[in-house]
Amino acid sequence: MTAPAVTVPPTATVAEAARRMHAAGVKRLPVVDEEGLLVGIVSRADLLKVFARPDHAIRREIMDEIIVGEFMMDPSRFFIHVDDGVVVLQGRCERRSMIPFLLRAVHGVEGVVRVEDRLGCDIDDRDRGMAMAYPWLRP
Repeated sequence: MTAPAVTVPPTATVAEAARRMHAAGVKRLPVVDEEGLLVGIVSRADLLKVFARPDHAIRREIMDEIIVGEFMMDPSRFFIHVDDGVVVLQGRCERRSMIPFLLRAVHGVEGVVRVEDRLGCDIDDRDRGMAMAYPWLRP
């Protein structure tokens, strides 16, 4: 065991726990509350379970919860292929300014390892003319 003990709080994300585990070179992390009391142990296997999610479940969440639910976009405008957690996101957003937000949301889905961006747009709302019409979109 390392001294002092490398720990994580119960509020730590999977990514935070994995980074801390990797940086410290340990295989398990104690989970401790605000008073320093042990509430659990996180292992490498626990962290890897996130990536064992089936590709079809990842695809369904991206389509239903991100594209339709969160961004309210027409799902017929997109093609999503998932293979071992690698997402190929192809299609057209209405506005170019939405692409980075969509990519960030897709990357945040549990089980997504990488996102390949093959998105286009109908309107490039980041050009000078649009920036004058919509000043909050200025780059």
